[in-house]
Amino acid sequence: MPTLPHSNRLLHNLMLTLIIAALYFVSGRLGLLMAIPPGFATAVWPPSGLAVAAALLYGPRVLPGVFLGSTLVNLSLSVEQWQWSDIQAALPVAIPIAVGSSLQAWVASALVRRSFTIPSPLIDPREILLLSLLAGPMACLIAASVGTATLYSLELVTLTNAPIGWFTWWVGDVIGVLVFTPLILVMVTKTPNNPIGRRLQVSLPLILAFALAIVVFFWARSTEQARIDDNFSRRALIEEQGLERHASNMVSAVGAIKGLYAASNFVDSNEFSRFYAELVEHYSGLEAAAWVKRVPLEEREAFESALSEQEFSSPYIRVPKIGETVPAPQQAEYFPIFYNASRLSFSNPVIGLDLSAEALRLAAMRKARAEHRLIATAPITLTSSPNAEPAIILFLPLFSDELPKGDADGELLGFIVGMFVIDNFVNSALSVGRERDLILHISDVTNPDQPIELYHEQEHQQSDIGWEKIFDFGSRQWHIRLTPTPQYLRELHGHTIWWVLMGGMLFVWLTGALLLILTGRESLVRQEVIEKTQQLRHALHKANDASEAKSRFLASMSHELRTPLNSIIGFTSRLLRKAGDRDFDQRTVDSLTTIERNGQHLLELINDILDVTKIEAGEMVLNLESIQVQEVVDEVSKKIAPLLSAEGLDYRVLVDKAVGHLQADRRRLVQILLNLFSNALKFTEQGSITLEVTPETRSQQAGLRFSVTDTGIGISSQDQQRLFQRFSQIDSRVTKTVEGTGLGLVLVKEFAEIHGGEVEVCSEVGKGSQFSVWLPLTVTVD
Repeated sequence: MPTLPHSNRLLHNLMLTLIIAALYFVSGRLGLLMAIPPGFATAVWPPSGLAVAAALLYGPRVLPGVFLGSTLVNLSLSVEQWQWSDIQAALPVAIPIAVGSSLQAWVASALVRRSFTIPSPLIDPREILLLSLLAGPMACLIAASVGTATLYSLELVTLTNAPIGWFTWWVGDVIGVLVFTPLILVMVTKTPNNPIGRRLQVSLPLILAFALAIVVFFWARSTEQARIDDNFSRRALIEEQGLERHASNMVSAVGAIKGLYAASNFVDSNEFSRFYAELVEHYSGLEAAAWVKRVPLEEREAFESALSEQEFSSPYIRVPKIGETVPAPQQAEYFPIFYNASRLSFSNPVIGLDLSAEALRLAAMRKARAEHRLIATAPITLTSSPNAEPAIILFLPLFSDELPKGDADGELLGFIVGMFVIDNFVNSALSVGRERDLILHISDVTNPDQPIELYHEQEHQQSDIGWEKIFDFGSRQWHIRLTPTPQYLRELHGHTIWWVLMGGMLFVWLTGALLLILTGRESLVRQEVIEKTQQLRHALHKANDASEAKSRFLASMSHELRTPLNSIIGFTSRLLRKAGDRDFDQRTVDSLTTIERNGQHLLELINDILDVTKIEAGEMVLNLESIQVQEVVDEVSKKIAPLLSAEGLDYRVLVDKAVGHLQADRRRLVQILLNLFSNALKFTEQGSITLEVTPETRSQQAGLRFSVTDTGIGISSQDQQRLFQRFSQIDSRVTKTVEGTGLGLVLVKEFAEIHGGEVEVCSEVGKGSQFSVWLPLTVTVD
């Protein structure tokens, strides 16, 4: 066998590697379309079947292509921008998985090749079973084990999730092999037992079954996804409403404190603290509340004197500066904290702190003052909190005209201030156990170009399912996004889609196996029929040659025999006619008579053989003419009457008056009647033989029925089945001496059928027989 040059082999192997890699990558990406969320798990992985089929057909040369294709598929799952740093991070996962996939394809091909010859058209059910078992459940243990071990060693899966991950991987590879490996092998294997017709009979229904299974799967997945989306949306709506309701409670709590001032002539610090303590029992999450008094510059001294009377350690208006507080500089007005109540461990030095010294708070205060409504700040960090947590401050202005005895000019008196820590706010607003099911993200999008993150939980992986809403809170725009956790998605998904996909793929595999077995059996039968047909044609050709040789031999021998036989019969007849003149004794006359009789019998036998030979060769030609039936009956009677008389039998002839002419070969008709009489004479020892001719119509065709009835020994039903077989005679032990070759009745049947007629026999043992020949009045010549 010629071999390719070294350079050509390298180029060929390189092309094969690239083609296998491309096919693996494309089929892998298509297989991911059947992934069942969450994650990329799928119950059918077509590349596994492609890899095994390629390894069976081309050997270990395809393994580099399998390795490259598997690496690219796994990189595509982890790398988005295909930057080198991302690729390096993903390679520790992709390379071991690719090694497992390549090793699995090689082991599967080795196991199968040890069991039967490849390429195989998969006709034998044993080969189909071995391929399904060895390349499927057994070999597919490798990739699942290597892949799961890799993910576990890199801490990408937990020990709890590893078994279900391994099982999913194994099932996907097994079904991929069961469905796609036989399909590929049958499509590319070209043998006499696997013609294009069988390949189409297997591949087209299998592809249609696979398409049907995929359609059912996508329908089931979309239905399941709609149910999951609905359940998630209802759950997310409950949590979002909890957040909005809690935010509204914060606003209501600050408003309630303002109501305290509006209903009282004077509120001292103790009353403020008691009211706050009662308030937080109903509005959890409000971490602190304060009364921030407006102090004009001219009232600063009096305000600080009041602080001194309350024995504060820092009885002056102050502002923060580099981790400490210092006296506030002179300005038109101040907004120091005068009363403070908190559930946090804030210290009293907060009293006197000027909130307008910080830009965010000052902006919120100015807006609240201008719009006469509650305003929330952007998130700020509480330096006075032990954990420096981000918080939101609410400012609600209080004007003089809102007090019972206030001035009508509506002068700003100060602000009711509420504060809550964002983390505590979220925890108290949402349901217990929410963090197990939902991932929350809250951001301040008042300025869409510069969103501010308020609350964020780390997402385990990107989810296609999410719920978002923007609502107004203290003139700020809060954006809420909720996504499901992988655990919550797994609980929502259940196993319905898995069973649908696995059931569909197993249906495809069973369909393929059944098609392979049925078409394989049909192909074997067809091949056997072709071989037997060829053998029969050869045997028929030999038989035809032998038949022609036999016919030529019989024709030649019959001619050679008839010539001397006619001479013997002729000379014997002359001697008998001159027996009186020659004074022959009786013994000589008897001998000459025997010679003549036996010669005539031998001549009839030769003529019968020649007739059979002509019929077999299709050379029998009828000399059709219009015959007067009565004349034929008379001719036959003259010949048969002496024989019957010599045997002591009565002879009767019954010809219907309606019988007239008949179109037939006169010589063959006479021969038919003589053979019937000869047969009747052989089996009748006493009684009579009757010839009856009557008109009879069959199948709307007019004809004549010739019946020869005897009173002989009769013929059993078993013997009747052999009457018209060539060279066959019934048991001569129940007859008197019977001569003949068994061709008489055969010729009767053949001659009758050549005329378009039929032969019938009716006989009963011990009572006699009746042979009937029906001939149409007019013969149709083909």
